[in-house]
Amino acid sequence: MKSSSTKTRSAGLVGLLLLALMMVGIIPAQAAAATGSISGTITAPAGTDFSQMSVWADEENDWSKGSVAPVDANGAYAIRNLSAGSYRVSTHYNGAGLPQRFFGIDGSHEKATVIKLADGQSVVGKNIAVVKEATISGKLTAPLGVDLGSVGVRASWLDSLGRPMMTSGTNANKNGAFTLVGLPAGAYKIEFRSYDSGAVDQWYKNASTPEKSPTITVKAGQKFTGVNDTLVKGATISGKVTATAGMSPAGSSVSVWDAVTKAGIRGGSVAADGSYKIVGIPQGTYKVEVNPRHSNVGLATGWYKNASFFDKATPLVLAAGASKTGIDVALAKGGAVSGKISASGVAGSYSVDVYDSSGQNVGGTYSDSKGNYSVQGLATGSYKVAFNRASGASLAEAQYYDNKAESEGLTAAKALTVTAGKTLPGINANLRIGGTITGTLLDSEGKSLAGITVAAQSAGGVLTARTATTDKAGKFAVSGLSNGSYMLVANPYDIKTPTMPGSLYSGNVTVMANAKPIAATVGKSVSAGTLSYKTATTGTPKALTAGAPTITGTTVTGQKLTAKAGTWGPAPVALNYQWKRNGVAISNATASTYVLTTADVAKKITVTVTGSKAGYVTAAKTSAATAAVTAPKPVTAVTPTISGTTVTGQKLTAKAGTWGPAPVSLKYQWKRNGVAISNATASTYVLRSADAGTKITVTVTGSKTGYVTAAKTSATSKTVTAKK
Repeated sequence: MKSSSTKTRSAGLVGLLLLALMMVGIIPAQAAAATGSISGTITAPAGTDFSQMSVWADEENDWSKGSVAPVDANGAYAIRNLSAGSYRVSTHYNGAGLPQRFFGIDGSHEKATVIKLADGQSVVGKNIAVVKEATISGKLTAPLGVDLGSVGVRASWLDSLGRPMMTSGTNANKNGAFTLVGLPAGAYKIEFRSYDSGAVDQWYKNASTPEKSPTITVKAGQKFTGVNDTLVKGATISGKVTATAGMSPAGSSVSVWDAVTKAGIRGGSVAADGSYKIVGIPQGTYKVEVNPRHSNVGLATGWYKNASFFDKATPLVLAAGASKTGIDVALAKGGAVSGKISASGVAGSYSVDVYDSSGQNVGGTYSDSKGNYSVQGLATGSYKVAFNRASGASLAEAQYYDNKAESEGLTAAKALTVTAGKTLPGINANLRIGGTITGTLLDSEGKSLAGITVAAQSAGGVLTARTATTDKAGKFAVSGLSNGSYMLVANPYDIKTPTMPGSLYSGNVTVMANAKPIAATVGKSVSAGTLSYKTATTGTPKALTAGAPTITGTTVTGQKLTAKAGTWGPAPVALNYQWKRNGVAISNATASTYVLTTADVAKKITVTVTGSKAGYVTAAKTSAATAAVTAPKPVTAVTPTISGTTVTGQKLTAKAGTWGPAPVSLKYQWKRNGVAISNATASTYVLRSADAGTKITVTVTGSKTGYVTAAKTSATSKTVTAKK
């Protein structure tokens, strides 16, 4: 225990440190009008050095209102100069053994009590009991070749979106033992990060996601043991990267992508000698990319094996723990796209993004002070270019080449052909001051929400065009929008607090599908009105655009009918089918096709298509009825005849006659004394030596969709004689 004088000096140092942090902006200073305060007493285990402790007040919706105060030798604290707001108060200890604790039921972040503070109000008695940290320990095992000492271990709690928020982290030792310290009481998910150990990333109990992993719940000061797990050894790939003469691939990034989902799995970089090695890859099928974009801008991206784009790359199948060498990639000199960006009335540097034919971003840069740009390292192929496509705040609009509004989407952009080793110049853009959508955001009590992100997105939230942040009055202005229709979403990250329970959409609704679209016009401003959590509703589900289903096929038993649903929207719409016989649903006939049965004879068939989509009213449409179903009729058959000389070596010809109703598909089978002759299925037959002394016939079979197949056999020929 330090002396009281030491405590006083340390507390003073903490105060000076806090003041310094405010001066440099890490902790914002409060406005002169902020006169509220929160105070209380901290209790802690014997021997706690309070001079190493501080108490923080964080405004749940506006971090700029937060503040911090030291704790005196008796455990007392007072956080002053607070603006009106809703605060969470927590302790922070500069040392080992005492975890962060929140004012609330059990000291955890999840159950922290929000303290409501009015202008000038002094809230007292917000006492916090700090207890000793809990720990979680265990031991990892792994197959030979895994470096356990390189495995990271994390303890995280899950936020309202199920995202892991790390509370404590450490590394296992070379024997696999680990201890996570500094844990407040609460529920945790344990993650094992493989890094370069050679193992595969996993969660406790060999789970692939935190949701599938058991929850570890610890009490204050508890030492939780026995969190043991066995790691899975990942696959390894290695190879050599070469480049065009005079250019080096060193420093290029190597990425392993899932061949189906296109998700990034693992990565590494190319060494000075051109070699690379990536470990810890889960079992699966992948594609390997070498991207020199930031190491040698003149080289084009390359894929294994001898490909320039993802879609052309050779899939690499990796078994668990497998090691594959020779995954070599050759990089060639790329082409370039260049041009100039001018912006009427808006100065600045603007982003340029290049997309390949699959819509993948494969290159980018920023324009210089004069608006000039050049994107290099492009393989021979077709590309599209976007200007000022960043989704943050901007006054200037975004465009696709050639003068296509961002709201039209990438498909509207003009395709450009780039050739390796050459520059395609003159890909210019003239950006205008974009449109603006304004509004006000209020919390569940009808008070202004400051510091909250508001995004303008395309329908369904597919593309975020621009964002803005609300000011102290809750007002926002999302600018830089191209001509088009947008949906506003406040709190797009869906953070949930007592006064801000999730995302809120234009039209003042809480369901995205029911959001009201807002039309933006370049150079003009439009108001979205007030978005208020206090008055928001789920909104009114929209009506689906229903297609007109039709039926194709022949209405004869045994034949297949096919339903064409028509166009439903907005896509995607889930479609269900129900076939009906004279208006009555047919059991188990719920596919898009239906094979007619004898029960359908003399009946008319319809199909009802039902479309459904979250946030929309389910719709159903029924097709027109077919003609009455009939049983198949036999084709009109004719007895064939044979012409020709019945001598070996001579050709016989079958004359089928007229079958109907035309057209009828005819097949032939020649027979010797009534037995089918192998490979004699044409309309003519050359008599063979084996035919001598026998009589020949031909059977003609006629078939036609919707009719019963028929067969007719000719009269027998004369006895075949051998050629003299």
